[in-house]
Amino acid sequence: MKWVKYVLPMLLVQPCMAAEAMVAKAFVTLVQKDGAFDVCDINALSDGGTTSICVVADGGRFWFTKRSDGVSEWITAYENDRHEHRTVAVPAPEIDALLFSWVNYRYACSAIREMQSHQFRPSTTEGLIAATIMELVRPTSRCSG
Repeated sequence: MKWVKYVLPMLLVQPCMAAEAMVAKAFVTLVQKDGAFDVCDINALSDGGTTSICVVADGGRFWFTKRSDGVSEWITAYENDRHEHRTVAVPAPEIDALLFSWVNYRYACSAIREMQSHQFRPSTTEGLIAATIMELVRPTSRCSG
């Protein structure tokens, strides 16, 4: 029965490790798209300052959640196509870069600078999403100056 002590945990850990690898691969694939991916939803939570952004990924979607107070860190959850949720650890700079790449892919630097100076007046849902992202991230491009 000693094998149960060692083999059973290994059998349980392997699916978890495989799921983590799949989530990591999905995130890397998004990064490689350099902004050419879809934002599937954005939710402003009723607490008056928390926003969740949904990004379509291979095999599911990521939800990035952050308070707009400027000091909060991102909380990342991954939902696969079977609606199974898991919280994942992704460094804040990587999330900022990913979300900013979406804005940078769609907007010229002049529009991005308008968003940063709060001069941008969104007229579409996509524009509202872009302006919200710009409030939440630290930009990482030539447009940030």
